[in-house]
Amino acid sequence: LSPVCLGSLRRAAQWRWIKMALDVGAMPCGNWSGCHAVAWDLNSPKFGDLKVGDGFQKHSHPLGIIVNKLGKRFLDEGADFRNYTYAKYGGEILKQPGQVAWQVF
Repeated sequence: LSPVCLGSLRRAAQWRWIKMALDVGAMPCGNWSGCHAVAWDLNSPKFGDLKVGDGFQKHSHPLGIIVNKLGKRFLDEGADFRNYTYAKYGGEILKQPGQVAWQVF
């Protein structure tokens, strides 16, 4: 599993513009301390393909366990329904070594 930017190569260019604006004093607004990260297959393309949609997303965490590169569990896969946890768990994967994890069934 690896949280991935769903978008296009242009999205990376947009971040350059945002950074330039912040560097010259623009005020950030909104929630910059969190993210809506969704776990995707490690073999998925680096950027999303709109024809595939969410076909690479991995939402089966309630059916097994998730481990990091060290083989350690780092979250409670059954804490709540998938619809309430998938984006939060993507953020937790980003905190792991290499920003990757594996589902084990």
